[in-house]
Amino acid sequence: MVIKNGATLSKDYFQSYFKLRMNTLGCSLDQAREQTYEEFFGENAERFGRATYQHFIEAYQEMDKKT
Repeated sequence: MVIKNGATLSKDYFQSYFKLRMNTLGCSLDQAREQTYEEFFGENAERFGRATYQHFIEAYQEMDKKT
């Protein structure tokens, strides 16, 4: 997946991405979060900016409340 550094990724984007990983890989929400974090942020939580990282956290927290 190509991500441009100038774009801020939304909470909805990350929720959709978590669901995609969970459905295609058959993994849990926690596993999807860990894999997504590694893929997007690696060693730097602010790689795509603070807003994108905050949306990542919010997406996970909102989905975690529903489970």
